[in-house]
Amino acid sequence: MSREVEVYNAYFGDCIVLKDTSDNTNLLIDFGIHLQSDVSNIYGNRQRLTEDIANDLAGKYSSCNANLLITHFHEDHVSGLVYMYQSGDAKFSKLFNTVYIANIWNDPFAVASNILEEFVLINQLKSSSLPNAKASLLDVLNFVSSGASNVTLLSRGVEFENGKYIALWPPKDISSDDINYIINELGLSESFRKRILDFSEKICLYVRTVILKTDGGNAGEGNNTEIGISMEDLKSEYESLSQETMGIIDNRDRDEQINVQMNKLNKLNHKYNIVFQNVDSGDENVLFTGDAEKEQMEAISTADDYKLHSRYKFIKIPHHGTENHYFDFSPYNPEKIIITNGMVKYKNYSAYGICTDYGKIIAKHICTNSNNCHNCVGTCRISICNTYGGRELIFYRLSKVIR
Repeated sequence: MSREVEVYNAYFGDCIVLKDTSDNTNLLIDFGIHLQSDVSNIYGNRQRLTEDIANDLAGKYSSCNANLLITHFHEDHVSGLVYMYQSGDAKFSKLFNTVYIANIWNDPFAVASNILEEFVLINQLKSSSLPNAKASLLDVLNFVSSGASNVTLLSRGVEFENGKYIALWPPKDISSDDINYIINELGLSESFRKRILDFSEKICLYVRTVILKTDGGNAGEGNNTEIGISMEDLKSEYESLSQETMGIIDNRDRDEQINVQMNKLNKLNHKYNIVFQNVDSGDENVLFTGDAEKEQMEAISTADDYKLHSRYKFIKIPHHGTENHYFDFSPYNPEKIIITNGMVKYKNYSAYGICTDYGKIIAKHICTNSNNCHNCVGTCRISICNTYGGRELIFYRLSKVIR
């Protein structure tokens, strides 16, 4: 068995194809570019880069055995998938045999935290010169229902891809009642809390019945007359709740407090992030972490039921290598580490940079870009990383296969 990865230059975003050359299977892990990624040095704007990657993926993998895993629903991991759906281009329809997503569709609290984070983000962006977010959870669900033949749910201990890989996160049950505290702190009413939870329950029912076709559902894409819920109804209610949220929290005097709650929502939604590795340990071990928080990686690394391997060929570093999500992977002897990062147009862009501690890992560093890396002095040729294992940039290319 031989594994390799094709890493796309999604700047501050994720788009990686995990390839198994022994059976010619391909697993795309996320496709998104951060809303505020600065891609002007080559592509001019994010839309052009998104189109180039989408067309390249369709050209290479439409006739291959390709599946998709969505680690979580943040813009920088799904915006490209939403573009595929919204473009209406037939080449993106049923591009993947199976789409894997986290098993959260019995938990309206988990869905509510995703939705509320989107509402607060829309509020934060509306007065700025930056474009509004376009990759809502409902958009992603539209892609999932149109872009794959099958949808499979993952949680800890579930094996997938014909038993090759196993999910290490999320657990089957995650307490998410923190959402109630955040709603309180944002100044949203008890009636709003009830409305967003009721709305989230409708989304859960729609996913279970229409997309997963469980709960006795047998309807196709779009409407489900049996449960009386359509995607059009959900979108209408989404817009109504979004407007209500903005009307309540639109207060410049509360910006700092709102930012605090936004960060809490972001962290809360990382709880539903998929982390996985290969099942059978050998010379081709892989660990993909999405945007796992440090606390999640610590829980995974100390668990007794499904243990991490002692060494890896590839480790995808969590959350673009940023300092707040730092986890020491040195004990797992990685041969190559993948860091997906790039400059963002944001007032605290430094917080989005690659943490210097990752530069000290003795491994080959595979980075999408180096223009927001704290390890570099002038260029990445004069960096901590080269001292400890060397570095290879995807930058200037659309993608590169790493063996």
